[in-house]
Amino acid sequence: MRSTRATLLISATVFFAALIGVALIADSVNTRRPQPAMALDADTAGALPPWVTLSTTALGSFRGVLVDALWYRARVLQDDGQFFEANQLSQWITTLQPRFPQVWFFQAWNMAYNISVATYTPEERWDWVSKGIALLRDKGIVYNPTAIKLYRELGWFYFHKIGLFMDDMHWYYKYRLALEWQLVLGAPPPDADTPQTIDWFKPIADAPDSLDRLIEKTPSVQSLLLRLKWIGYQPDTALLQQINAVRLYEPWLAGPTSGAPLQASAADLPYDAQLASVLADTRSAEPFEAMYAFLRKAALRGRYHMDPAYMLGLMQRYGPLDWRHPASHGLYWSELGVTLAGEIEGSSLEPDDGQPKVHEIDLLNTNRQSLHAIQQLSRFGRVSLDPVSQRVDLMPDPRFAPVYDKALDTAKQRLDSGQFGQVEQDMFAMGHENFLLEATVHHYLYGDADQAREFFDKARRFYGDSRTNIESGRYRQPLAQLVADQLSKHLSTMSDTNQFISEMLYRAFQHGLAQGNPETFNRFIELASDAHRRYQQDKDVQAIAPGQGRLRLPPFNQMLTDAFSAYMRSAGVSVQLRSRVWTATPIRLRQRVYARLRPVLERQAREAGFDPALAFPQPPGYSPDAPPPSESDEDSPDQQPVRIETQ
Repeated sequence: MRSTRATLLISATVFFAALIGVALIADSVNTRRPQPAMALDADTAGALPPWVTLSTTALGSFRGVLVDALWYRARVLQDDGQFFEANQLSQWITTLQPRFPQVWFFQAWNMAYNISVATYTPEERWDWVSKGIALLRDKGIVYNPTAIKLYRELGWFYFHKIGLFMDDMHWYYKYRLALEWQLVLGAPPPDADTPQTIDWFKPIADAPDSLDRLIEKTPSVQSLLLRLKWIGYQPDTALLQQINAVRLYEPWLAGPTSGAPLQASAADLPYDAQLASVLADTRSAEPFEAMYAFLRKAALRGRYHMDPAYMLGLMQRYGPLDWRHPASHGLYWSELGVTLAGEIEGSSLEPDDGQPKVHEIDLLNTNRQSLHAIQQLSRFGRVSLDPVSQRVDLMPDPRFAPVYDKALDTAKQRLDSGQFGQVEQDMFAMGHENFLLEATVHHYLYGDADQAREFFDKARRFYGDSRTNIESGRYRQPLAQLVADQLSKHLSTMSDTNQFISEMLYRAFQHGLAQGNPETFNRFIELASDAHRRYQQDKDVQAIAPGQGRLRLPPFNQMLTDAFSAYMRSAGVSVQLRSRVWTATPIRLRQRVYARLRPVLERQAREAGFDPALAFPQPPGYSPDAPPPSESDEDSPDQQPVRIETQ
């Protein structure tokens, strides 16, 4: 009996002590609960669908227990490779606990990385990758707007899953993303500098936020909307996509006079002739431009949850971002995350650029991801989209090299300040020199030779006095020779030299002729010709042992003709692209190969549904009775490498 009373007395004492303790800390708990956004109050519940709010409130305190059990089971299934089952459980968890950021990331990663590679077709894989991205962007971040990790991970999906080359289907992902954003924003002005690209995008950021405000600001829009309504369109994303589809596919319907050597059937393309007729009357008029900017802004904000003003700010800071490129989206979401991190901290101190201060770890992680994105744009930032052959090509974009160089200069200053050890400084120096040399090469080939000289001089100023560079004489040679050496590396054997020449010729066709860049074509031809000349001089028949003439390469123009013939026969290059290359190829080279290529090109053009005479016209001055120019006499004037004359 005494024992029972003692137990009751102790229990009552503990109970009241706990009650008093709870009362004492209640204010502190209530203050802290909203910070991680785990609490479901009247304000936060308003952002959730009714069925989610019902499910999260009906279970009361048992909701947390059930979530723990489901979360444990989902992790076990994930570890066992049962990704679809784990995905189903994670959907239940997000229903029960929508303010749990980790499960949104878990589910999105499972979709984009695990389930996607368990499928077999590129369409299936892209479906799961895009679902993972949409889950984070459209739900995870919407329900957890202060969860910085979700922004960083979303940026990583774009940068790594789509932007890099780890996945077997990465080129299909890049094509689908480029096409999607071509139909949302259209293509930026080709080869434009940053101010020109900002001028192209600024009307989107400045557009009205509502249809009523658009009509109030530009009353003449009403008549255009009525015309569009008459043919079945409302001012929504579907109309925007069709407008950009008309712009995208029109060149392929116009024939060779507009720069497209093939005529495709409108029935084979997502092309609305009625809409095209309306646009032809209004495209340059103020009502259309106002409506077009409004539609693009509405799509960005409503469908993609992106802020056009913030996008414009990134372009002002980093350069002419092409939103068809995955690295641009990776940069957007990672930078937005670090901005929000600073706002969450609520610091009143701001650095010189006006951006809020952030935690060091957030700054470090996001800076790394942003640097990687800018580096990727410098290496592969120029987007070329061919919608008919469903092909995208990413080429070096020297416009982003100065931005990346400036970011690296900032990092170098931190390293030189003595905050880090010698190992870190040596590793950075190696990477920094490699970037400067890479920027030199890219500017020389795809951009401005004067800018290439600036990067070359900077590399020589920083690293020219190292023992390795002094011994090699790397920075004492002419710029063109350094570019050739950087590309060729080791050309001591015939196989290495032949491979290098073949690669340079392929780039001349693919990056020069196919993209309408004669300067790029000429530079690659010069590099290939120079490598051929240097190797032939080294292996001259007169200077080597008897019987070793077999070490010499064929004449350069013979190698050029063979490489061009192989490219034009390649089944891996679409008929449309080869037709574009053919019309841009110097006449002398076309004359050499026309007789041998004509039968196969005519057959392939017919099989693709095109007129061979339009796709691969006979070169001017060609005569079937005249012998083709000799390819074997290296000393004849005709054996000078072909070039495209430029202004």
